[in-house]
Amino acid sequence: MGFTLFFNSKTWFGIPLSIMLFVLSAGLSQAASYPKWDLRNNVPESGEYISYKIAYRGFFTGYSWKNLADMALYNKPKPHEFDQELVCQSLMRLSTENFTFAELFHPVRYEWIANNNIDLSYTRLVEYFDRGKSDNYHVVWMDWPHEMIKVYRKRELKPDESDKELSFLGEQWAESNKFKWEDDGAEPLPSFLLHYPRVDNGRRSFLIYDKTVREVGDKTALEPLGVLEVMRRHDFKTQPSFDINITVDEDVKMHTVQYQGDEVLKIGDISLPAIRLRVANSEKNQADKEGWMDIWISQDERRLPLRYQVDAPIGKMRVQITQESLIYNMNYDGPRNCYVGVEHKNTRDLKGTFQTPESGFNSIE
Repeated sequence: MGFTLFFNSKTWFGIPLSIMLFVLSAGLSQAASYPKWDLRNNVPESGEYISYKIAYRGFFTGYSWKNLADMALYNKPKPHEFDQELVCQSLMRLSTENFTFAELFHPVRYEWIANNNIDLSYTRLVEYFDRGKSDNYHVVWMDWPHEMIKVYRKRELKPDESDKELSFLGEQWAESNKFKWEDDGAEPLPSFLLHYPRVDNGRRSFLIYDKTVREVGDKTALEPLGVLEVMRRHDFKTQPSFDINITVDEDVKMHTVQYQGDEVLKIGDISLPAIRLRVANSEKNQADKEGWMDIWISQDERRLPLRYQVDAPIGKMRVQITQESLIYNMNYDGPRNCYVGVEHKNTRDLKGTFQTPESGFNSIE
């Protein structure tokens, strides 16, 4: 499954819009207990943290805005080492816990964790998972030097195939409730994916190999949170548009970021000058098929992402910064993130071994 995160009118930050709309139209489901993230108040001591509300407006809400979920973006302030290279980590969390209607129909606890090179030239590793009703976990490793992308997923506990019975209807599952853990994948896990808590009383790894996408060429790409950071650093007055390779799941596609104009955005009681940008597939036919996303970024020195909006089936989906988070970020004077560059080449030759920065890993606290 390939989430077209940010850039598809059929998905929203990796969550299919059909699921988001389902919370507005489906019947009650069984109650269950899911983690409480408290995204509005659980603010880290350092690093840039921005909280939003996700809303839908359309046929199902009488064409008025209906809040569906909380969302938060977090950039960690210090880099860490991954595969002999310094990377910065950006996170996105989405939760329906504060929205009773959505929580009853389809509880979501979705998280996207991206590890990007410190100069924003490529992504190395992405984890995305849902601890809500969907209960899934995926890891995507961008092995650019070997021109391939490897995908790993959560090991599942499935019905025991040896526990079947025959009936006049043919083969069917016996009602013995016997289950077994999936076997290992076709390839072993790399060492950097062995730290997860093990399953089956410690006998098996949490993740297993899923698949490999080969022949991605010598191009590299950024995942959507890294692309957002490039957009915040780009001078659109000098260069109104640029192309950039974006990777989501195992896909790598060229997209165009285009300046749309200046606007004054009202967030609660605050009016703020912003630039409006549009992100879409660089191929027009694909852009018409996938749709696009409009993004508003503040014009002050912080270049805060204020709003994201896409067309949804029979309506619109919007993510907008809360007034409380806007005030907090306008007054926050601590370290925001660890990205140091403004490059978005995505075409550098990465054959061979990555080079360690001269500063060395030991100089980073």
